[in-house]
Amino acid sequence: MKKLNIIWLKDKMVVACLLSNLFYSLAYPTINKILITNITDNYIATNAMVICACTIVLGRSWNKNSNKLINFLPLLMLSETLIYLILISGMINHLFDFKFYYIADTAIFAIVSKNVMFGVNKLKSLRYNQEERNQYDNNIQIASNASSLLGFALNIILDMNMQIAFSIIFIGLTVDNVFYYFAYKETVKDDKV
Repeated sequence: MKKLNIIWLKDKMVVACLLSNLFYSLAYPTINKILITNITDNYIATNAMVICACTIVLGRSWNKNSNKLINFLPLLMLSETLIYLILISGMINHLFDFKFYYIADTAIFAIVSKNVMFGVNKLKSLRYNQEERNQYDNNIQIASNASSLLGFALNIILDMNMQIAFSIIFIGLTVDNVFYYFAYKETVKDDKV
């Protein structure tokens, strides 16, 4: 029997996408349904506006200072993980209501998670030359869509409550940041940062 040789699974950043997206797609339909039934359209519109505005501001900052800001990526990933641990634990233990969660999630995502995303973009530019980057981007699409198909199919089959869904989301976030951290350390070791 031939070994299944999926070369793109050797890239920590692709594995991060594959695994974290599996967890996200498994839990997000449940969480979205819960949130949408418990918040108003004003919250959703405000969320989108805040994230767009922060993306513009942070994107400009990363464009100007990415060589310095990349050094904060491990701290940003750790911060994101710990902040979401607190927020999700509060939701699981019924310490926060849905409106509080949505507002807090908006702020965390707009400020911390967006910084992580811009840091990962910089990390990609350091790790991959033009052709490698093309293959990386294609492999990310393959991994993301394959894991989405599986995650969404499992969501249809499984009956998940809020606590389980939020726990799965946190596992996905943690897996994502752990693999990105190791990719960052690999890149630093190779003197690219």
